[in-house]
Amino acid sequence: MISFTIQIPNLLRVGPVIGIHVAAPRYWAEILTNRGKPTRIFAMIDTGASHSVLKDNLVAILGLNPIRAVRVNTPSHSGIKAFIYPALISISQGEVNKLVHLVALPLEGQNIQCLIGRDILRNGVFIYDGPQNTITLTF
Repeated sequence: MISFTIQIPNLLRVGPVIGIHVAAPRYWAEILTNRGKPTRIFAMIDTGASHSVLKDNLVAILGLNPIRAVRVNTPSHSGIKAFIYPALISISQGEVNKLVHLVALPLEGQNIQCLIGRDILRNGVFIYDGPQNTITLTF
């Protein structure tokens, strides 16, 4: 198992935001051999999100191709048509690499480009330590 702890100054205000790398699945082998160039983005760990989400304007930049359309509910809307994209995410300097399905949504008005939802968290342990301003992820 891989475990890492990140200290986030003012965790209450900022939230559990971490830097991750995202790439199209076709670059999997290149990334694992350190030849690929994944895009670094900021992701918030969101235990309220059933699925992980990628900001929709990154789809073209990353060269992702949709695999299907779905209807999703957000805190402000229901039944929104969205597309699901396979992607490779890399967490903690490449120690944790996961092939995932990301739902593309606007994520407007936020300083993040991704939500890490329960579909990814179900494979690990997430600890939010408010008094210490730290989060710990174990996969």
